Amino acid sequence: MKTSHYSESYHEARQKFLDATTDADRRFHDPIVDDLTIDTAVYEAPNPKNILMVVSGTHGVEGYSGSAVQLHILERFKDRLNNETSLVLIHALNPYGFHHKKRVNHHRVDLNRTFHDLPADYTTGDESIDAAFDALYPILTPRRTRGAGWIESLRFYGSILPLVIRSKRSGTYGAVKNAIAGGQYRYPDAPFYGGNGAEKEVEVFHRILTEVTEGQDHLLLLDCHTGLGKRGEAVYFAANAPDSDAFKDLANIEPSFTSIVTDGTQSDEIYEAKGTLVQYALRHTRSRYASAFGLDIGTIPNIPLLSRIIAENQVHHHPDTPEPIARKVQNEFTEAFYPSSPHWRANTLKLYDDFLEKLVGKFGLG
Repeated sequence: MKTSHYSESYHEARQKFLDATTDADRRFHDPIVDDLTIDTAVYEAPNPKNILMVVSGTHGVEGYSGSAVQLHILERFKDRLNNETSLVLIHALNPYGFHHKKRVNHHRVDLNRTFHDLPADYTTGDESIDAAFDALYPILTPRRTRGAGWIESLRFYGSILPLVIRSKRSGTYGAVKNAIAGGQYRYPDAPFYGGNGAEKEVEVFHRILTEVTEGQDHLLLLDCHTGLGKRGEAVYFAANAPDSDAFKDLANIEPSFTSIVTDGTQSDEIYEAKGTLVQYALRHTRSRYASAFGLDIGTIPNIPLLSRIIAENQVHHHPDTPEPIARKVQNEFTEAFYPSSPHWRANTLKLYDDFLEKLVGKFGLG
């Protein structure tokens, strides 16, 4: 698989995408902040009924692999789709996070927790989850300047490991995962903050989604992520309910598919999240049917991954962090979501290639 599809900067990735989509039937360029743009390419089928939509960069830094996947799709699958299947590629949905190698946008909002419809939706709606996050807040949001790595590791692992052990013994590990990563709306300075109102990126996605799906039969939406799961393996997740026909069809392609409409207890990786892009797509598509799903390609174990999310957030909120420490934190954070290993990068494209082969065959897209 071509590792040349990968880039080392947002602007390099964007230029590759623009160069590769000059033959698109339509392109949209939506500026978000500074010179950073969401770019969309639409390849319209002659007799459009189905849409394969692929999104990269919902979590910013994760867009480096997602962008490479989109280039791979253009090279391997675009011309194989049948005359009833359109292809829509949304590049760098969170261009700020992509450019600055962050998961959050320029408001420090986790975009994949802010896809809501009403002001009242910006809440967990669960007092027990809120109380659990309150208890976890000191671990997730250290109120101090970042120190030397070994000291911070002792503090973090000394706090989190006993909690994980106790929760696994008591059968409450799923609830702890949901409280940490499922999205929270009361602490803007903490990780996984879902904001308090519509972000521009959500408005752009809504416009594109409703425009391209109008009058269509079936939307298949693929959201590209990295980080969760065993290194070099894919975690398959869907927004469709486990008892739905759409979910069963996906599970026939890949038996390990898990629905995020769960209590988070069925997998060490999956948790019940609110305000995700795939959930939003199911609610707002204009197509008759929709399957909204994603792949998350594993990089490092979950607890070290969480520690790097915490460290990046800590450095952001404590700009007096010594420069060598801040640089090391950023480098480790980037590596956690965009590994430099050529093998990991080539394997990621192979995982998507294998999945897309099955997807195209199952749904008769080719």
